[in-house]
Amino acid sequence: MGQHTNSRGQIIVELLIAFGLAGILLPALLTGLIAARSGRVGQEQRILAVGLLREGEEAVRSVRDIGWDRITSPTVTMDVPYHWVQGANEWSLVEGSETVGDFTRSIVISDITPPDPSLKKVTVTISWGDIFPSSTEAVIYLARWRNTSLTDSGTVLPQGQGFGDWCRPALALTNIDLNRQGHPTSLRAFETADSLDGNRILAGTGANSSGPAFSNIKIMGNSPPTATILGDYNGTPQIKVNDLVGDDRYAFLATDSRGVEILDITTTPYQVIGSYKPIGMKNVNSVFVVGNTGYAVTTDKFYIFGISADRRTATPSGSLVLANGAKVVVDPSSLYAYVANPDPAGELKIIDVHSHPANLTNDDVKNVDVDASAGRDIFINASATRAYLATAVNTAKPEFFIINITDPVNPIVITNGGTYDTGEMDPYSTAIVTDNRAILVGYGGNEYQVFSVADDQVSFCPNHAEGTDFLNIDTGVYAVSSILQKDQHAYSYISTGDAGAELKIIEGGPGGGGNGSNGMFESATLPVPDPGHDVAFNSFTGTVDPDLSYKISIKQAIGGSCSGVTFSDSDFMSVISGPLPLGSIGSGYINPGQCMRYRVFDSGSVTKSFTVTFNYSP
Repeated sequence: MGQHTNSRGQIIVELLIAFGLAGILLPALLTGLIAARSGRVGQEQRILAVGLLREGEEAVRSVRDIGWDRITSPTVTMDVPYHWVQGANEWSLVEGSETVGDFTRSIVISDITPPDPSLKKVTVTISWGDIFPSSTEAVIYLARWRNTSLTDSGTVLPQGQGFGDWCRPALALTNIDLNRQGHPTSLRAFETADSLDGNRILAGTGANSSGPAFSNIKIMGNSPPTATILGDYNGTPQIKVNDLVGDDRYAFLATDSRGVEILDITTTPYQVIGSYKPIGMKNVNSVFVVGNTGYAVTTDKFYIFGISADRRTATPSGSLVLANGAKVVVDPSSLYAYVANPDPAGELKIIDVHSHPANLTNDDVKNVDVDASAGRDIFINASATRAYLATAVNTAKPEFFIINITDPVNPIVITNGGTYDTGEMDPYSTAIVTDNRAILVGYGGNEYQVFSVADDQVSFCPNHAEGTDFLNIDTGVYAVSSILQKDQHAYSYISTGDAGAELKIIEGGPGGGGNGSNGMFESATLPVPDPGHDVAFNSFTGTVDPDLSYKISIKQAIGGSCSGVTFSDSDFMSVISGPLPLGSIGSGYINPGQCMRYRVFDSGSVTKSFTVTFNYSP
């Protein structure tokens, strides 16, 4: 019997297997085909996106190149999307993203951290796709890259040195009767903080105890100056005042019998509110005060004492054996005291008063031997680099010496051209005034003498041959003090033995009417060639000269204009050649800015030319 096979069932099984395999394989194949197609499309879109990305970067660079202000506040708002548009002549940024075909492009500008006004972060983002969103972005940093320079030049006069002529002194200006028998032997002249309240002269009488020992005189005006005695002080019992210092509130008197007395001179009658009394109540020859520290010399010692802020209490600090100090002055930083004295081994003594003031020793003293007679008076210039020593008359030696004290530990006496012989006059007091002139006063010969000390070289005035540079005041000149007022008038005040006219005022200056300059040149607001927006000032260079110094002020415009921007003294900041800081400093320096002024100062004695250059990025 033959075998029979069911072929129809086998076909069904094979179909089922085929369908099963197709169900497994076809999705994978179809997914692969779709993915391959989508990949090609995605790649094409990404290539287009990258192109749009690069285009956005270049657009922002182009806008930056037109002007830095085009990508900074307030033209654009930081961290807000923008897009670029191309106008007839230039590109610009418009707020909001843009659609380019199937893509969205945005440009966001941000400040960096820490902020730098000359650097911005730019983020360009391209996004696309609705079902499968995609995006790409690029971050670039743009800086001010275009640098240009602005140059200006001019001349600056030296600081105003008065409207008179030191070399032609005249006594006809103002004479003041101090109503006393004795003549003042010490003077201190100064301009009050409110220059409208005039000058003050504090006068102390040490030659005769009959009459007031101290007077406070107010000086007003210039044509001519007028004097008013605000008040006197004598004390009970009567005293002599050998020296004094003070201001418009307090006077410190070096007395012959009661130490250093401190007067309140704000109200009359003047009252002693404090004192410093060295042990033994010695005769105090000289006193000097810096801040809350006092210095005094007596017949046998040098003293340092503290002073309370209300001036009512004086506390001993340190002392040093020093015989017959005639005059003491201290530099403005309270580092060294300078004492004129009769010691032939050191007519000037320089004392270190800052290292250990409470424990002074001889090691703190530097003797400056000028090989002359007794030291009488000492004057220190404002920068504490030169000392000018006056000594008693000597028929064989000079009486005036210039000493380089740039290094007080190693002072140098200027022996080659830095000395002066007064002839028959016995010096009592000296002052260095404007125009590099020295005034030396005393008794005998020509009692008021003027000469030049420019460049550490002593020389006569140009009119010396005429005999008009000296004054002959036979009653003697016992003290001199000078002042340069804010209005640029300069005066010397001298005390003489003239009964009824003890105090005399002499106007000074370089001659020819003076220049009346304050030693400063101020520019106009510089015309930056990119008006309407701020620029970054990168660096500054100025003519190099030891007498020249510079200050600048940079401000932002008001409504895009500098016409309403004003500048005051406090706005200007000192600068030297080199980079300029970015950012804000005080109220008058804002960089970047649009409105800039500069000042040039001349500390010398002659007119100087200068050139300044400002490098900036628009």
